[in-house]
Amino acid sequence: MAIVRLFASDVGVLAALYQQGLIERPAALPPLTAAERSLQSAMQSEFAMLAKGFASMREDPHFPQEHGRLALQLLFKPNMSSNATLPDYQRIARASQLTASEFADGLRQSPPPRRQDWRNPIGNILVAVAIPDMSQYLAQLHDLDARIQLYNRLNTLAPGFSSAQALAQAAEGNPYGLGPARLVEGPPQRLCYDGPREDAKQLRCLALLSQDPAPVASHIRP
Repeated sequence: MAIVRLFASDVGVLAALYQQGLIERPAALPPLTAAERSLQSAMQSEFAMLAKGFASMREDPHFPQEHGRLALQLLFKPNMSSNATLPDYQRIARASQLTASEFADGLRQSPPPRRQDWRNPIGNILVAVAIPDMSQYLAQLHDLDARIQLYNRLNTLAPGFSSAQALAQAAEGNPYGLGPARLVEGPPQRLCYDGPREDAKQLRCLALLSQDPAPVASHIRP
């Protein structure tokens, strides 16, 4: 998701320039559309690569040496392994079409158990470790939307606005529906929306360059 971080960085730079009065008031940025958030094509490609990888393992000269060709034939079923991963990729593709609040609600639900087949013990192990937690990438897309919301709201204020004004302006607008923005101590001081996952990249935040003192939260909920 390098492109998400690059775009978020550009938004942060524009916000900083406007706060310092170095540029005219920029135009509001539209939120990401469902099509822009969609991971349908990406998940199709990921699934195809994984299925190809499973199929090629039987041709890997090192794999039969370690496990024995007969054992490989009996205990590893490439097609069965690929089919077991398909629901995961389909679920991720569907989740990418959800709104931020729907996505947050979905994280509170336990994913359905992945099907395991006793005829494919090696494949069961491989499937269990083959799929990363893709919800972190979906969260970054919604976190970027949160930054866009902050950007648009702060840009309605005149340059040199106070932290109190920033807080008031961002009291609403959290795409996750998880409450108003809060101040987080720096440096620099930041205005952040809460979200359902940890925001290590601070995508849900914008730096505030005003120097006025204001009550600051010691931390932000994940």
